Amino acid sequence: MEEKKGTTRAIDRALEILDCFMGEQHEFSLNEISEKISLSPSTTYRLLSTMTVNAYLTKSSDKKYSLGPKIALLGTKCTELKYDHLIEVAKPYMEQLNKKYDESISLYVVEGDQILCVERIETTRALKQAVGKGAYLDLASGASGKLLLAYEPLNHQKKLIGDNPFLWSAVEKIQIDHFAFSTGEKDEGVSCIATPIINAEGEVVASLTMTGLFTRFQGVDLEEKIEDTRLMSKKASADLGFES
Repeated sequence: MEEKKGTTRAIDRALEILDCFMGEQHEFSLNEISEKISLSPSTTYRLLSTMTVNAYLTKSSDKKYSLGPKIALLGTKCTELKYDHLIEVAKPYMEQLNKKYDESISLYVVEGDQILCVERIETTRALKQAVGKGAYLDLASGASGKLLLAYEPLNHQKKLIGDNPFLWSAVEKIQIDHFAFSTGEKDEGVSCIATPIINAEGEVVASLTMTGLFTRFQGVDLEEKIEDTRLMSKKASADLGFES
């Protein structure tokens, strides 16, 4: 029984260490963590060493601790579960776009004041956008962010847009066109088309996005890609129960 209690205490202390990283500060020294969880430095060090060996924490050259890669993996798994049905519905249409154009196809959702890439199919071409599955981006910039921002509640829009007339104008245009397009906003030389996926309640729940080299997003090629991306978004929306 004593062993069970001891094991539980160790788990509680490990969780307290992880809780230290819930605020704005992303790395701590041994002494800082020791003070936060009210443990001796020696006991704290043993816990930190175990968590570091198992990749729940990482230790930098200046002996500061931060969250490790296994935490990021767990976060990705949670995201997959949360958006499992959405991804399942959208992925076949993402694959169709990728197969036809060999451009990177992404699925973004709103998470707070950011957008999160919950699924991505990469191009086979050499030049790729430096964004992967699990990446967070600014909700108020880029085609995908602006598209999702255009369908956010007004109070959230006001918070992020403020008195920026150019951003308000962009949002209004997206609401009229039902797609967003940008070039070089996130990465130089990269163009992006974003279209909305809508659920059965009529809510925009995701952005289906195509990105690639700007030279392939011009003239007739651009028009065709916009139409096909919009078509795949409409089909995904229909599968979610949206009746246009």
